[in-house]
Amino acid sequence: MNTDKQPTPSNTEKPTATFKQILLHGLGFGELPPDYLKHIQKQTESGESNDAFLGFILGGIIGAIVGYPISFFLQPGLLRAVTSLGEYCAKFSEVIKDPKLSSTVYITVALSALIGGVIGVVYANKKNKA
Repeated sequence: MNTDKQPTPSNTEKPTATFKQILLHGLGFGELPPDYLKHIQKQTESGESNDAFLGFILGGIIGAIVGYPISFFLQPGLLRAVTSLGEYCAKFSEVIKDPKLSSTVYITVALSALIGGVIGVVYANKKNKA
C-alpha cells in the first residue's frame, strides 16, 4: 500500500487563489493558478454568476462615491475653515481642477473604492455560504 500518494481534489471542491495572487495578477504582476483560471472560464461559459466579482464592482463604486466626501476631511485646515462639506461636494469640478486639492481627492477615492471592493467581496462570499 502506497501512503505517500497526495489526495486528489474532489469534483465539488473549488480551486482557489490567494488575495495576493489575485491582486498581483490584477496589477499585471504574476499569474493565477491554471486550475483557478479553468474554473473561472468554466463558470463563465456555463452562465453561473460570479457574485464575488459583482461584489467587488458594486463595493468599489459605492466606496468611490463615499470617498469624495471623506476627502474633504483630509484637505488642509484652511479649506475646511472657509468651506462647508456641502459646498465642497457641489464644487466637485473646481476641486478636481485645483492641483493642490486634487491629489488628496484621487488618493482618497481610490483607497475608498479598493476598501469598498474588498468589503463587497467579503459580503458576497458570506452571503453565498449562508
